[in-house]
Amino acid sequence: MRPVFVLSAEEAGVYKPQPAIYHAACRRLGVDPAATLFVAGAPYDADGARRAGLRAVLVRRRSDVEPPDRVPVLGSLDEIATSVR
Repeated sequence: MRPVFVLSAEEAGVYKPQPAIYHAACRRLGVDPAATLFVAGAPYDADGARRAGLRAVLVRRRSDVEPPDRVPVLGSLDEIATSVR
């Protein structure tokens, strides 16, 4: 699958985990942040998305990293796909 678009921090003018970058991506997609699921590979990214109003889940890639509060942690993309059906 090819990406729909690429949004760089330089283009957005902010870096993650600032809310503006998540909002810019939602605007590009034409979706409401509250109706968007953000799949993160890093805790700071999951927390940033959640603070920006997106639903966020974290794919746990390392057992030594603590997940942010109120962000579900799943072990794989397959688990995420099953949980959102």
